[in-house]
Amino acid sequence: MDSDWTSIRRQLGPEFNYGPGHWFCVPHEDVRREDGGIFSEKHGGAGRRVVLATKYGPNTALFARSASVRSTYAHPAHDHASDFSRCQLDEDGWIDFRIRVVVPVSSLCDDNYSCDEPQESTLRAEMERTLRL
Repeated sequence: MDSDWTSIRRQLGPEFNYGPGHWFCVPHEDVRREDGGIFSEKHGGAGRRVVLATKYGPNTALFARSASVRSTYAHPAHDHASDFSRCQLDEDGWIDFRIRVVVPVSSLCDDNYSCDEPQESTLRAEMERTLRL
């Protein structure tokens, strides 16, 4: 079903249909710190999980997730494969809200889309709180 929606969106044009709480799995080398430095030395696998924290635009905020480096916010694995068969958040992880990341626009696409953060998650509120500081 994902491929059907992908095809329809492509036919309708380049409108960006994602917003806060949407997760993407992008190549590790595409994820940079705001100063341009690479976020992680990891390579391969499914890629780095990143979440949109704001609406898409010139000042879009994204945060990266790590399953191996503990940080300030513990983020549990997702359990919604029946709703999002492409979900790549299959391990518990951590997010450091002090580090925003930059990802090429071309990487935030249907091919790299993973899932939507569950509405009951505290992550959405935590991102909003962090961005207000």
